[in-house]
Amino acid sequence: MGMKSFTTTNLALPCRDCYVTGFQADLRYPNGTIANVNTGMMLHHTILYNANRKDASCPDLERSIERNFGAGNERGIVDLTRKG
Repeated sequence: MGMKSFTTTNLALPCRDCYVTGFQADLRYPNGTIANVNTGMMLHHTILYNANRKDASCPDLERSIERNFGAGNERGIVDLTRKG
C-alpha cells in the first residue's frame, strides 16, 4: 500500500454570512463514493487551524497555531450545537 498523493483545487466556500455548526472529516472520490482502506485510500490525518492565532494549549510556543478540528480515518464528528 503506501502513501498516495493527490491535489484538491477549486474548493467552494460552504456559504457566506453564516455560522459553522460542526465539522466532519471525510474522503471521497470525484464521483462521490467513499474513499477508504478497502478502496485503496486512507484519510491519514487532517487538521483545520488558524495560523494567525496561538493555540490555547501552547500559547507560549513561538510557532503555536490555533487548532480547531483534527481527525484521521476514524472520521469523527463534532457538533457545535449540542450542549454538554
